[in-house]
This record gives sequence, structure tokens and C-alpha cells, in this order.
Amino acid sequence: MDHDFKTRLAAERERVEDLFEYEGCKVGRGTYGHVYKAKRKDGKDEKEYALKQIEGTGISMSACREIAVTHAQFVKQSFLSVHVQKVQKFLLLLIIFFACAFVPK
Repeated sequence: MDHDFKTRLAAERERVEDLFEYEGCKVGRGTYGHVYKAKRKDGKDEKEYALKQIEGTGISMSACREIAVTHAQFVKQSFLSVHVQKVQKFLLLLIIFFACAFVPK
């Protein structure tokens, strides 16, 4: 791939770090990585989001199924970003974060 194209693409790509505050807000760890509580930096809304960071050099089919899961507590996917850092790639999945832990019966 053309080096200039890669540089331009990287400059234009939205970065989750520029859009959301999540440092020091780790809420847990799952099979594929860490989950953080996040808020928008631009203040467009006061919603809380769950940012799921999936670690690894590739994404397995089971990871894809987990990402695509439909559940009452999973509201919607809001942001998806792939970052290349050294050798590893991180998939950052941002979903609206539910305040309650369980679905009401």
C-alpha cells in the first residue's frame, strides 16, 4: 500500500482517545480484553458508554460473535476503531453503558 495513503488515512481516522474519556475507569475484564466506563469529551451528551478493548493480532470467529451479540443490556454499537500499536492491533468497541447490572424480571 502507498505510504502517503497510509499516512493520510491515519491522520483522517477518528481516534477513540480523542472522542472519549476513559482513563482509570476500568470496570472489568472479559475473555477478549478490558472494559472501561467512558464519557464523551465533546459533551454532546451525558450518557455513559462501555468501551471494550479487544486485544490481539487477529480477531477470532468467537470474538466476532461476541461483538455482534444482541442482548437486552446491549443497547447498540456506537463506535468501532482499529489501532495499530507496534505489533498488536486493538479493536475498540464502544457501546452505550447500562447503569443496572441485570435486566428487570
